Amino acid sequence: MFKPASDEFVEAWKKKIQRQTVSGKSIAQWCRENQVVYSQFFYWKAKLFGPKTSPELTCTEIPQEPELPA
Repeated sequence: MFKPASDEFVEAWKKKIQRQTVSGKSIAQWCRENQVVYSQFFYWKAKLFGPKTSPELTCTEIPQEPELPA
């Protein structure tokens, strides 16, 4: 059965995310250096701070060119 995260656990993740942000390092590099699972980092970041994406993960729609008559 689902067990909600304890307040201490949530605070620990908030601190990890804040430390990565101020480190100036990429998320991948910071996670490697701090033995944090990359996918868990993104899970908790989205859970705690919303589903915002980082600029490098933002998708941009490319307009389709009109078809030329045959």
